Amino acid sequence: WLLSVCVCVCVCVCVCIYTMATLWRIALAALCCCGPATDAATAAAAAEAAAANGSRCASREECLCRAVVADSTGDEAYALLQRAAAPAGNLFSENPMGSYVGSLPSWARQGQAAREMSWEKVDREEAQPFFWDAPVDHFAPPWETKVTFRQTYFVKEDYYARGGPVFFELGGEGPIQGPPGGFIAALAKERQAMLVQVEHRFYGGSVPNGNVNTSNLKLLTVDQALADYAAFIDWFSKEKQLPAGTKWFAFGGSYPGALASWFRAAYPEKTVGSLSSSGVVNSIFDFTMFDIHIARAIGPECAAANRAITAAFEKAVLARGAQEEYAKGLFGCQQSMLDGDFFYM
Repeated sequence: WLLSVCVCVCVCVCVCIYTMATLWRIALAALCCCGPATDAATAAAAAEAAAANGSRCASREECLCRAVVADSTGDEAYALLQRAAAPAGNLFSENPMGSYVGSLPSWARQGQAAREMSWEKVDREEAQPFFWDAPVDHFAPPWETKVTFRQTYFVKEDYYARGGPVFFELGGEGPIQGPPGGFIAALAKERQAMLVQVEHRFYGGSVPNGNVNTSNLKLLTVDQALADYAAFIDWFSKEKQLPAGTKWFAFGGSYPGALASWFRAAYPEKTVGSLSSSGVVNSIFDFTMFDIHIARAIGPECAAANRAITAAFEKAVLARGAQEEYAKGLFGCQQSMLDGDFFYM
């Protein structure tokens, strides 16, 4: 039970970081690269000097970003964001530094932590993706031609002993990069289990019909995703000639955690159990407690900085024109992206 609690806490932290992406990208580059500043004006001046001397910050824009974080009001932060928009270049430009750091998201590559890691040896396993032909529509009428798409999956058999279980991590709302790791891999080593993860349809390279047109998104449903996983178990068991009675156990966190719960309910015969970490099985439309919890967890100073950053971006986007283009461009988004989608991201 202690392990389950730890897993839930870790997953919750990851979900919080992911959902605060708009604030995270700014704060990461800022707090990792520039020294402390008591106010926005001091931070801006330090930014200019540091960038000019080529020290601490990777760019003037990056240090000006620190000034935004140091600020406490939306208007002043917005003004600093405008100043950062003036020179050419992009705060979050590509700048790989070594095999590990080069694999980080572009906005996480220019801070102090990234620079320090660039000369460290990091043990990273090169995972080999595999593919299977998943049905595009599991619920199509029987008279329709069966169409398939290439769905990505990863397997690791280092700890597997024939007859052992299969630990099955369900893919969620993003591409997958390898087989299950972390505590799932540790459990696999204990239990001599095979590790398998399958990518969720419409993420990464696993796209039915090869497009994300509106008409095609009718195939992006929970029912279709669960059917993918059920059909995969049948196909994979036969493909790998697993012993009859091989036990499958599903894992997932957040949205995949909900999938893990729903998978047990919809296809109880496919697995012997599932671990649903922070499974979002009860959707709440206006979930204000999430933001309240984050504000309490990060403290009043950081919460005020986050509010200032949010206010600056909202003001820039709603100003339209070049200011909106720059603000959305910081995240690699087109100006035409809907405001609601941008702020949700």
